[in-house]
Amino acid sequence: MPHAFRPVLDITSLDAPNYADNPALKVPILVDERGPLFGTENICRELVRRAGSKRTVVMRGDVPDRLVTNVEELTLHVMSSEVSLIMAKTAGDVRLAPPKVTRSIREQPSVPRRQRGSVARNSARRSRPQLR
Repeated sequence: MPHAFRPVLDITSLDAPNYADNPALKVPILVDERGPLFGTENICRELVRRAGSKRTVVMRGDVPDRLVTNVEELTLHVMSSEVSLIMAKTAGDVRLAPPKVTRSIREQPSVPRRQRGSVARNSARRSRPQLR
């Protein structure tokens, strides 16, 4: 697939054209003959479609186990919350992080022992390539 990288040279820019007209002012964006496609997951799905074979690819959300999907969602939440905490610490005071963020991280439930084995068994059933 022919491609070109177009960096956003000023990440503080408020001009949507610098982000291929993404109204969220975020990267990544895939621009092709059909126009812009926003977001990593959408881009990954498009690349899988273009590859023509989905057998070796497991996308987030493709797993029917509710426990696994909830763990995925909580992981994404913590990762996005981490950005708020880092920015607050960079500003010099972690108390500047939104209270909802810090509370939601502190109160994350752990996976009950009886379900831990279920997660491990379900993960072992899927043969996914390992990223290194």
